[in-house]
Amino acid sequence: MTQKKVKRAKSPQDASNLSASATTSTRTRKKGARSGRLKDMLIMPLDVLHEIFMCFLPQDLLSLSRTSKAFHEILLRKSSGCYWKEALGRIEGPPPCPKELIEPAWVALLYSRSTCTECGNTSKLTEAVWPFLMRLCGSCRPGIVIEQTPVYSILMKYDLPNDIITEIKGYNRKLGGPFWLRSEVDEVLDGWRRLKRSASDIPGWEAFVKERSERVKALQAFQHSCLEWAKVEDAREQRIRDERYKFIASKLEDIGWGAELKFLEWDLRLKRHKLVEVAKPLTDRKWRKVYKGLMKFMESIREERLAHDTCMRISHRWRTLSDVGPILVKEYLDNHPEMQHYGLNTADLVQTPEFREIMYAPEDAVVNEDIFMALRPKMDAIVEEWVSQKREQLREMVLSKTKLPDDVDPLALATTIFTCKKCFQRCLFFLDVLKHPCQRPMVSVYSPEQVINAGRGIPNRRYVGKANPLTFSLCEYEYSEPACRVVRLCGQDPQRTTVNEMDALDVRLVQADSIMTWRRAIIEQTRLNYDISSWRMADEEEVGRAKQAETKTLQPFA
Repeated sequence: MTQKKVKRAKSPQDASNLSASATTSTRTRKKGARSGRLKDMLIMPLDVLHEIFMCFLPQDLLSLSRTSKAFHEILLRKSSGCYWKEALGRIEGPPPCPKELIEPAWVALLYSRSTCTECGNTSKLTEAVWPFLMRLCGSCRPGIVIEQTPVYSILMKYDLPNDIITEIKGYNRKLGGPFWLRSEVDEVLDGWRRLKRSASDIPGWEAFVKERSERVKALQAFQHSCLEWAKVEDAREQRIRDERYKFIASKLEDIGWGAELKFLEWDLRLKRHKLVEVAKPLTDRKWRKVYKGLMKFMESIREERLAHDTCMRISHRWRTLSDVGPILVKEYLDNHPEMQHYGLNTADLVQTPEFREIMYAPEDAVVNEDIFMALRPKMDAIVEEWVSQKREQLREMVLSKTKLPDDVDPLALATTIFTCKKCFQRCLFFLDVLKHPCQRPMVSVYSPEQVINAGRGIPNRRYVGKANPLTFSLCEYEYSEPACRVVRLCGQDPQRTTVNEMDALDVRLVQADSIMTWRRAIIEQTRLNYDISSWRMADEEEVGRAKQAETKTLQPFA
């Protein structure tokens, strides 16, 4: 029988052995952990590692200590303090390590700008509170610090000197400051309650104030030195970022992205790209690592630039068309007065293939007034196709919900009414839809297609050729039963009677004391849903009185 193998526990000597640590780290490396040449360092002799670590900067040691458990164990040993001290000595300006912290913790406070010391979150930008050796994220900030106004109120209320509470400067760049630590304010108030209230403890209170003042003075001096270092460090990192950006811009220009760089001249997206806005020098070898990511970004910028160029080109051609378009429209409407109710204008012409072909012509193509005027002989066919397209759009909406005889035009029926999707006005007949202002909305110009739709003119249909294009915005079509009831009341077939035929009847309908046209009757029946038996046809006398009133008063629905 084969003996069962039992895993032997490691002895302390094994745990401290570098080779064993290296083997364990290599075998149990989590998916996604850093690999590459760092794993080779773990099998190097200790004296070689010692020489390497002695050449590192503080941020390099901090980063390396977080790559794996093995490096963390090595660099956080008490005997490794010399590496951190040597690294801190290589940089200029930072204050000496406070006695409350060991060197690795001090380096982490200096350089771990995305780690909150309160909640441990490593994904949020923090700001240092230097006097109290902490970094706070936005979530922890309100519970840890207190703003200026409440503190001044407390100092005035209890007649406390200003110099016994540490003022945190340069803390929140957005809100300004100053700020105070909430726990320190509570500590001072506890001391006041304990000592100041008792007359016999006046010497104790004075000693407390003196001790606090000396402590605050020392903290303020430490804070000042930290802020000065941070200012210098920020300037140094900004210089590195600027040099990195110039290096990347030079490389991009050399490989043919000059037009895109010019397009981004006043745009900060490239400078703030995650691969660019890094405070690390860039070399030719490291350039190859960021190349792929930057190419993807620049491709998107190229698409945006081309769209922008097209937009500008079309906008320029709009200015030319705005001079000749109204002429073409007016000539057509003079010859076809029956088309006035369509509200045809220049913006509608650009929806047609013939005009769009000119607007989208290549940049080197000549586009002037003569090019547009050359379409004059084709205007009848162009407008006829445009009208057919618009009618077909509405016809499909109706036929998708209603079954009608094949020889019936649904748009001509007296029972075909629409509802505006924007203002929800109901009972819009076909001609009402064409005149309704919501069906010719203002268009924001952000893309070439929207420039085509915009019209670039006065959005008022009274100015021929200057309105916005006809763009239907209607609710889903619903068969109108109220309209059918009114048409039946007039003795007509709802599935065949047209608007013109209803107008030719010249009838009026009566509801209570109101006499109205058939159109108004459909609107009232749709709105209030009367019992159809409460309606009746007006007699000759009532029709006569209604017509006299209609000639005196403008009825918009008559």
